[in-house]
Amino acid sequence: ALRVRRSVQEMRRSIPETVTLEVYNDFSVFIQNRLNTLRWSGAIGLCIVLAMLWFFVRTRIALLTSLGIPFAMLGAIVLMSAYGISLNMVSLFGLILVLGLLVDDAVIVTENVYRYVEQGLDSRAAAIRGTSEVAWPVVATIVTTVSAFVPLLMLPGVMGVFLSPIPVVVSFALLASLLEVLLVLP
Repeated sequence: ALRVRRSVQEMRRSIPETVTLEVYNDFSVFIQNRLNTLRWSGAIGLCIVLAMLWFFVRTRIALLTSLGIPFAMLGAIVLMSAYGISLNMVSLFGLILVLGLLVDDAVIVTENVYRYVEQGLDSRAAAIRGTSEVAWPVVATIVTTVSAFVPLLMLPGVMGVFLSPIPVVVSFALLASLLEVLLVLP
């Protein structure tokens, strides 16, 4: 938006005074508002997750679990870029929508690993055993959540094209969350 405004200013110098050149339908304001909503929702969600997990489990586990939010968001944005999906009103809505779902699987894995740590296993063995024990249920959880959004890909016409980034973005974020919980978190 800033480059467009600069270009308009430069072009105004070279056109006759009888011609007016203005910026219309500047949607960058709406995009900026969505980005701010995503930023604040993510920060608040991260704080709530940290507080709840800190209350119920050890601080280290709370910190590790809460790292899933930024990791999944970053992973989703990288996948969106690779897939050719830009950050726009619809894709940002998908990211905001999935924000609350990103730590569910991490909580399951960390709780199971923590259970083995409490039983006396060293942290490496507890991480391997606890994660492998719940890996398939976590995968099933992610797949069922993604499946709930798949029908949006099948909408016909303009509405289908307009809404198609939502299930793709949600799927990317959940996939990144799944990779984080099965490979990085343990």
